[in-house]
Amino acid sequence: MTTAVRKRPRRLKVYQRITPEDGGLLFGLREIQQYMRLSVSTIRKLRIKHGLPLIKGNDGKWFVSKSILDTWMLAIWRDQLDQERQRIGALEELNA
Repeated sequence: MTTAVRKRPRRLKVYQRITPEDGGLLFGLREIQQYMRLSVSTIRKLRIKHGLPLIKGNDGKWFVSKSILDTWMLAIWRDQLDQERQRIGALEELNA
């Protein structure tokens, strides 16, 4: 009597199916840095503190879609603008 050996499910390597020539993805922190015009250390801080939507591949390289990155940057900018408007409104109420 033989027992069936259960195979592990294969891990999908999505990032290998999509190449940088597609134009929609940024591979590696340097490409992301150049696109955002920020330093690598700032990008790392944004990922940790503000949830920058980066995906880490099986080979340890970070990648992200340009459209997702643009949407995230716009959302962060709008949030900062709303906070500034609230702060200015509170200051105007104090001065009135």
